[in-house]
Amino acid sequence: MKHIIFPILFLITLIAFPQEKKVIKGKSEMKNLFENQKNENIVKALPNLILQNQIFSDPNNNMIIDANESSYIKFQIANQGSGVAEQVKVNVNLDNTSPGLEFSDLIDIGDIQPQESKQISIPVVGKENLITGEVEFTVLVVESNGFDAYPFTMKISTHKLRKPEVVIADAAFIADNGKNIRLAEPITLKLLVQNIGDEVAENVNVNFNFMEEKENCFLMDEAIKRIGNLRPGDTAIVDFKFTANRRYSLQEISVSLDLSERMNMYDRDTTLMASLNQEVHSGQLIAIEGQEDMIGEITLGEFNFEEDQEALTMRGVVDPTKGLNVAKAKKDMLIGDYYALIIGIDDYYGDFDPLKNAVRDAETIEKTLKGKYKFDHFITLFNREATRIRILEAFEELSRRVNPNDNVFIYYSGHGEFKQQFNRGYWVPVDARSNSISELISNNDIQTALTGIRSKHTLLVSDACFAGEIFRGEVLQIPFENSERYYRQVHDRPSRKAITSGGIEPVMDSGKDGHSVFAYYLIRTLQENNATFYDASQLYDRIKIPVTNNSDQQPNFHPIKNTGDEGGQFIFIQKF
Repeated sequence: MKHIIFPILFLITLIAFPQEKKVIKGKSEMKNLFENQKNENIVKALPNLILQNQIFSDPNNNMIIDANESSYIKFQIANQGSGVAEQVKVNVNLDNTSPGLEFSDLIDIGDIQPQESKQISIPVVGKENLITGEVEFTVLVVESNGFDAYPFTMKISTHKLRKPEVVIADAAFIADNGKNIRLAEPITLKLLVQNIGDEVAENVNVNFNFMEEKENCFLMDEAIKRIGNLRPGDTAIVDFKFTANRRYSLQEISVSLDLSERMNMYDRDTTLMASLNQEVHSGQLIAIEGQEDMIGEITLGEFNFEEDQEALTMRGVVDPTKGLNVAKAKKDMLIGDYYALIIGIDDYYGDFDPLKNAVRDAETIEKTLKGKYKFDHFITLFNREATRIRILEAFEELSRRVNPNDNVFIYYSGHGEFKQQFNRGYWVPVDARSNSISELISNNDIQTALTGIRSKHTLLVSDACFAGEIFRGEVLQIPFENSERYYRQVHDRPSRKAITSGGIEPVMDSGKDGHSVFAYYLIRTLQENNATFYDASQLYDRIKIPVTNNSDQQPNFHPIKNTGDEGGQFIFIQKF
């Protein structure tokens, strides 16, 4: 009995009092294995930061940081990994320093969860002392554990303060007797006031004063003429009627014209002299030369006021010649308004495959012209707007609105067709379901429309297949030279020319940076140009080689036959 009880007691002792050290050791090993497995899972859950949708945004959409303007660099941070991106920060560096820029160089984003994305907007403010040039931003996104995103760079143009500048562009003394200026007889001074700056001039006034023997001089109407606001390039004509009595002892009546605008900072006063007893016919032109260096110095030359009255109302009398020292030739280089008709079509259907880049090309051309060059009026037809009827109506609108001193730029980006049986090329409007000529716009239609537009210069730029058929031959033109004489010659002669992306062959829709090959080099050339005057032949010479070397197409540039071309050139005038 004792022998039986002892084993039972021993077994109970083992159960009641286990070997603690061994069992605990076994539990510890299991816990370590679990934690190692857990740690291994944590290491595998990594973040993956991607930067995407990088854009530059500015209020006037000219893609330039202007002085006194707040713009934005925008992008998206996406965590495409399976782990949390911790304590994310954005660092912004300016690679080439530029005075007048203000921006945040460090932004705390915080944690970004797996598959989460955050939209980032970095304000960039152009201050009043900003200079014209180009800056390059580098944006880095860093994560506390070192799982940084790949950085990106963005080059952005900058522009100095755009300000108004009010000047007297032209003036004429007119003798009421139609022959010469005499004492005790009415004299009219007619002025052309112009804003040659880059910003609206507000509350513009002209104040008339006599300079000498004021007691013998008499103003016959108001001394102050209120013009109001003048947009960049705008002009206004005002006149003052005055005389001097027979006690006046000098040979010239001197008058001062004090210009003012809202800020009293951006105006130029002028002194003019009317010579007594000098034959002036209907009037005497006073051309103010060298606006930058010779303020107030004048030369006198004759002109017929009745013939040139319409010319005096044209915009751009001073500014286009500014910097070329051809102010005395202004009557020969009167620059009218600039019109742009821009057409881009991607959304084709029926017999025509959709395009990818045509609208983007057209929109970028529009932004470039608005931001960098003198253009006054825009007509844009994109996608569903660019029907056959709307395109033809746009040509009719230009034929009604454009004056003989105006300039017209037409850009078409879309499908083109060539009908062998008719030996004719065609534009394809967005509503064309088939390649029947009844639904297309022929090059004959375009040539007829160009003939009906009474512009001084018209330039057609066509990025479409078979566009070169519009030329139907070559016409000689004045060879380019970078001189005052050349620009006067080519401006004086009417022009009807076209630059096409190819000849009688298909052209590429795809290319570089979301543009066709042709549009890419066209846009880049217009954006990089720094010359005040840049004519169509210079533009073509710059783009023809890179387009030819990077595609299977050969650009063309010729006058359009039978539309009135006389060897002149369309001139792009850069804003300053």
